[in-house]
Amino acid sequence: MHFFLSLLSVILGLQSWHCQANAQQIERIISLSPGTTELVASAGGLEKLVGVIEFSDFPAFAKSLPIVGNSSGLNIEKIIQLKPDLIVAWQGGNRLQDIEKLQSLSKQLDFKLMLFNAKTLEEIPNTINILEHIIHKTAYKASIVNQLKNQLNHQRSLYQNARPVSVFYQIWNSPLMTIGKDQFISQAIEICGGKNLFHDLKQPAAEIGLESIITRNPEVILLGGQSATQKDWLNTWQRWPLIDAVKHKHIYPLDADQLQRPTARLIQSLPVLCKTIDQARIPQK
Repeated sequence: MHFFLSLLSVILGLQSWHCQANAQQIERIISLSPGTTELVASAGGLEKLVGVIEFSDFPAFAKSLPIVGNSSGLNIEKIIQLKPDLIVAWQGGNRLQDIEKLQSLSKQLDFKLMLFNAKTLEEIPNTINILEHIIHKTAYKASIVNQLKNQLNHQRSLYQNARPVSVFYQIWNSPLMTIGKDQFISQAIEICGGKNLFHDLKQPAAEIGLESIITRNPEVILLGGQSATQKDWLNTWQRWPLIDAVKHKHIYPLDADQLQRPTARLIQSLPVLCKTIDQARIPQK
């Protein structure tokens, strides 16, 4: 039921698509978020991409493609010039007025706009599977969907009985910010037998006080952000040796692009994430 509701707009779009007697072959795709750029690539559509949003940096080929805007606004004229057959976006990832403008242009210019809204890790391979059917029309032989589903099940089974480890995931330093329980990275931490230190946060992300982190006393601190800032963040934490994660040197920088985007790379990174959290379960000498 949850999967149906979260991808309702995509499913309805697919129904409309296949009701057309002569639905065109998809040859030109524009992606309006870095995450959907990765999802299109995972679905075998990388070579069909003709335009992407700013910060679409994976796969590397995407960095050579024309930029059609950023999260603050889209260049509608540029999008029209690129003559897409399909535009894919993450629901809520772009300005509403831009999406409404593209929706109004879609029939006139004969392209399809698909909005994705996965909420759980399990829905990532399902989203890729939908894209495969849209792009290829038939079964995609190089599909990684089953591999991703198996990876999720395997990691969950490995840590389902592991001792819970309290984990603070830092996304910014000044002010200190972290993630709520429903974020994808929080779900990934849970699969690894960890517990988001701020699992009670209802917001996707929020500013929190240092005092609350000290009081809750995480066993592991995971550093998001960019590699250029992670060293400074790591040094800052050394001022608070009473925190277990600091005392036992369980502070780890992570590749935020891999773990904060709802893509295949997040699922493929689970073994490394889980082994990192697992370090806190090793008895201290």
